[in-house]
Amino acid sequence: MHENEPTFILNLEMVTIDKIEFTKLKPYGGDSKICFEHLCYQIAQREYEHLGTFTPIDGAGGDGGVEFYLELTNGEKWGWQCKFFGDTGRLNIGSRAPAIEKSLETACRNHTDLTKWFLCLKTDLTTDSLSSKGKFSKGEKNWFDNELPEKIPVGRTVKLEHWGESSFLSFLKEPKHIGIRSYFFGELEFSKDWFKQKFNENFEKVKEKYDPELHSIDKYTQSIIDFLLFDPNYCEHIELLKKELHEKSNQINDAINSFRDERMIRKKQIKERTTS
Repeated sequence: MHENEPTFILNLEMVTIDKIEFTKLKPYGGDSKICFEHLCYQIAQREYEHLGTFTPIDGAGGDGGVEFYLELTNGEKWGWQCKFFGDTGRLNIGSRAPAIEKSLETACRNHTDLTKWFLCLKTDLTTDSLSSKGKFSKGEKNWFDNELPEKIPVGRTVKLEHWGESSFLSFLKEPKHIGIRSYFFGELEFSKDWFKQKFNENFEKVKEKYDPELHSIDKYTQSIIDFLLFDPNYCEHIELLKKELHEKSNQINDAINSFRDERMIRKKQIKERTTS
């Protein structure tokens, strides 16, 4: 590669995101809260669909304490409750904390086999703090860890888990969630599926004109392209070359050994004739 030759590198495994801009969340049916619920559903499904079957709930008539739930193959049930507050998101505003407690109670009442309940917020939970004047302020995490579990009926075991900004940041920076991030936040991401889709769309337009004899390239040129893209086909090609070289090497060794043996036999025959 020449020094001034431009280099184009697209590393799909290193797509990063530093901050979640929930203000960019596209309204669904004119409502950002519904869109947030769908965002949580898509992420949860991508993360856990291998464990069982998801069921979304139409909350128009009440969601029963969960927006959607997962029935695991082992008999457990996990439910997700999504609360999207458009301002700072703090739970000490109005009756937000009591509303969440009521949702947990409703979920336990309507889903007697519930074993895990996820609370999805756009914010991380605050922690206990002490002001410069010594005034103690109880954090949201304290409430989540100690007060919220008291709403679980006696005799029931339901694990509580919180999804906040850090959780969504961790999810959305992963390559497998690129499509979700693009759809809900309007960002264009060049994933492998995106390239495949674009290729198929364009190939449909020209496939009738495609002539393998005319449009195909030789193996050497193809190997260079595969190397630059680090295509799996290139790795297979290298393995085939390695195998072929190994076979040729064995053939050469066999030929050398046969030649050596033949010379030794001839030398022995000549020596026997001269001494007889």
